[in-house]
Amino acid sequence: MDLKKYFSLQGIWKGALTTEAAIMLAASVVIGIAGGYAAIGFRYLVKFASWFFPHIFGSSGFSSLPWYGVLILPVVGGLILGPIIRYISWEVRGSGIPEVIESCATSGGVIRKRVAFVKALAASISLGTGFSVGREGPIVQIGASIASSISQFLRASVKQLRTLVACGAAAGIAATFNTPFAGAMFAVEVVVGDFGSAKIGPIVISSVVGTVVSHHYLGNFPALAHVNFQMVSNWELIFYLLMGLTSGLAGAYFIKIMQFSGSVFSRLPVNEIFHPAIGGLLVGLTALLTPHSFGVGYEQINTVLGTGGSFTLATAAAILFAKVFATSVSIGSGASGGVFAPSLFLGAMSGYILGVLVNHIWPGMTAQPASYVLIAMGAFIAATTRAPITATLMIFEMTAHPSVILPLMAACIPATILSSWLKSESIYHVKLLLKGVKLDRHLERNVLKHILVSEVFQRERAPVLKRSSSLTEVIDEFLRTGAARGYIVDDDGKVIASISGQDLRYSIVNRMYLDDVVLAIDLAQPLTGTLSPMDDLSIAVQLLSSRKADSLPVADSDNKFLGDLVMGDIIEAYNNNIIYMDLPSSTVDAISMTERLGEIDLGDDHAMIEIQVPPHAIGKTLADLDIRRRLGIQVVLVSRILTDETGRKVRTRRVPGVTDMLAEGDFLLIAGERKNIRNATKL
Repeated sequence: MDLKKYFSLQGIWKGALTTEAAIMLAASVVIGIAGGYAAIGFRYLVKFASWFFPHIFGSSGFSSLPWYGVLILPVVGGLILGPIIRYISWEVRGSGIPEVIESCATSGGVIRKRVAFVKALAASISLGTGFSVGREGPIVQIGASIASSISQFLRASVKQLRTLVACGAAAGIAATFNTPFAGAMFAVEVVVGDFGSAKIGPIVISSVVGTVVSHHYLGNFPALAHVNFQMVSNWELIFYLLMGLTSGLAGAYFIKIMQFSGSVFSRLPVNEIFHPAIGGLLVGLTALLTPHSFGVGYEQINTVLGTGGSFTLATAAAILFAKVFATSVSIGSGASGGVFAPSLFLGAMSGYILGVLVNHIWPGMTAQPASYVLIAMGAFIAATTRAPITATLMIFEMTAHPSVILPLMAACIPATILSSWLKSESIYHVKLLLKGVKLDRHLERNVLKHILVSEVFQRERAPVLKRSSSLTEVIDEFLRTGAARGYIVDDDGKVIASISGQDLRYSIVNRMYLDDVVLAIDLAQPLTGTLSPMDDLSIAVQLLSSRKADSLPVADSDNKFLGDLVMGDIIEAYNNNIIYMDLPSSTVDAISMTERLGEIDLGDDHAMIEIQVPPHAIGKTLADLDIRRRLGIQVVLVSRILTDETGRKVRTRRVPGVTDMLAEGDFLLIAGERKNIRNATKL
């Protein structure tokens, strides 16, 4: 019996099952269980690696390593990581969360099956050899990869697959921190990035199920329940607000430093296989100077939380700057691990410094430094991830103290705002920017950017008049066309002014007196702007809105009048194309989808398939072919098979531009009504 027939998410409308919600519920439970067990398994794998690698130097842990062990151990880890990243799975480089975000945004949530296993291996090596990374980013990628594999097995649609990948990320983060609400919000706020683009219900279910699995094996204990948060006076909210601003400033510069580090390593005249080893050497040297910067740093966080001693302000400041450097070179060099734990570390140290200062100056009206440490951890996370709700919920769930919510909100919101103002990209989007991937989360803007004015403007709707056209000719043209605005052109056909139908009212009433007196140029208004056929509709909307115009003329490069565009044309084009843009906004992984499904059913008798560029279309651009107007087909993606420097066949993908020339061997991912797709050979 083919179980896929009964559990296929694509087949539910074909009679196998009747309720999509029930299938999504079942899938989210399965993914939650898998994500929970993955988090537990990864935790034990990291423990083993943290014992095994120091044991090579006869040590039971990082704290007892000899000086040469501190220096050599990260280099050893880097030498192991380099070939893994280069030859097995490039996706495991760095945090892993940017890759999950990119997958959801550009490839429909498709993640290679090997990623989960290789990421667990690479991240455990990084953590076990002392790199300054965290385990939270890897578990997000591991959970998302497992969820993607399960969803592909169930033949989920693109929209469902993206939601279920977010379910895997939520389950992993929730099981790691024992924070079901924060795990769900992290998936929605960071991974998906749009509250309206994914079904939150399945994400919450996976997060809760992952937490339950974690409770069964690790117990139900808030991670920071031992910290006694206090707020002595409401005046402290001012200090928390200032802490939020300082965290926003620090978070923005931390992101810039991370971006700079990544760009430096990418330009090194050394084979990238050795980048992690170089980063490991720098981490080892830093650890020799400031031992507290070595590894993840949970012991140091507990210290400033008041559970294991304290640091002097000078020591805390030194650790803070050393950790920034160690983390930036770890991630920049390609070590496999997250930036969430280092961000908690940096927030904790900065909060400790501020807490000690205010408690020393105003001892009677401020709490102990540990309270400031907690809030600063949340504020720094908010500043770097641009996820203030996640940061607030996470610290609240980790402490189980309701009283932390108000100061957290007072710190996290300004931290996010200031950090966003100083640096537009989050710590996760910076890596995508270095790769040339710029995400636009706004669906409406994405749709409009992919439609040209030339595809929707009307050529013969608006009256075209001369300067010397009489009032009678003007009125007759408006009555003939029924347009609300006409345009005046000179003898060369260049548009020079416009006439509004409303401006004709007085002239029509007094027509018998004005027929031989008023000419078209006398009724003209200055142009508020013109559009080029190659402008996209997002530009058209901006011009129409800013000029408060009802229509705009479309002219060629010589300013010769071609036609006009009104807001109704834009709305119609948007509605006609929204079905396609419900897919990932920039690209769709054509290989995986077509191999798994043959075609993607978009509903309402629409489909998406991949075809090879026919011979007669080679050497032409999409503008030359005019596919959308002629055939009613949308070209979603263009892909090409190339050979990389190692001799491997790789497929490159790009969002098609109207001026891109099609080459032999190119593939087009096209979408439209099935009857139009059948005519695709007429391209």
